[in-house]
Amino acid sequence: MIKDTVFKSFDTPADLEAKLADKIAKQLQDAVDTRGKASLVVSGGSTPLKLFELLSHKLVDWSDVYITLADERWVNADEKDSNERVVREHLLQNRAASGKFRGLKNMFATPEAGCDMTSESLANFPRPFDVVILGMGTDGHTCSWFPCSAELDNALTTKA
Repeated sequence: MIKDTVFKSFDTPADLEAKLADKIAKQLQDAVDTRGKASLVVSGGSTPLKLFELLSHKLVDWSDVYITLADERWVNADEKDSNERVVREHLLQNRAASGKFRGLKNMFATPEAGCDMTSESLANFPRPFDVVILGMGTDGHTCSWFPCSAELDNALTTKA
């Protein structure tokens, strides 16, 4: 058992989303105030949509916040399955429109071929990450890391 675990219960998803938006905004602004920039790593999918929309209205120095994805489907950014599209349409709006977004998908045909370019694009991304928002699929995957997949060991051990 993990020591000092805190369990918080919310009456509705809206209560949870509002609390998370406030907490994330505070963490991002604290990082900007402390070191002049902040980093936010997010998952896509449908679960964080309302959270993204609430967060986009928060008073944060968004021009000093660097945003990227925890994972991405290797599809063009305008396709319905693109996590980048989700972030652009639901988070990078309103006050958050000035955030510095870096996507993962690039011009290469496959993620394997584009890996070096993506790694280079993120090489100077502010670290350690200030906020990381991960989701979990109904099959137990997170960050496109699927339980028992052949690639899982590499995903958990590579520095890239």
